[in-house]
Amino acid sequence: MPTAQRAIDTGHLTAWATMVRRNVNHHGKHVRATVPKIVGFVLLYHDQGTLQVSAGEKFSSFGSAEFRGKRLAFCYSHKGRVDVRAGTFRGEVIEQFDDHNKNDMRMLRFFRGLVDIHDQG
Repeated sequence: MPTAQRAIDTGHLTAWATMVRRNVNHHGKHVRATVPKIVGFVLLYHDQGTLQVSAGEKFSSFGSAEFRGKRLAFCYSHKGRVDVRAGTFRGEVIEQFDDHNKNDMRMLRFFRGLVDIHDQG
């Protein structure tokens, strides 16, 4: 017997994803393949209720969220990558991702390491 499913309100999420897609096509040509993956990892691994986005900004930032209580900001770099920063968009760069490196598994390990204490190391 199939499991019952419920509809969820995706209006805000859709608006945010549309904004991110437009920004990456215009400002982040070197991270076009990377950004959708990061957005997916953020949605899967962030602490519920902590995702913050700034739909009014047309450059740099595309969001921040907490992972086990630690806030990270994700922003486009002028060097053609996505910077993951500690705390805020002006925080220390703790990781960088771009389309030039084969980093799918590195991304997965990074995000899992944020939430799974057994996956670190």
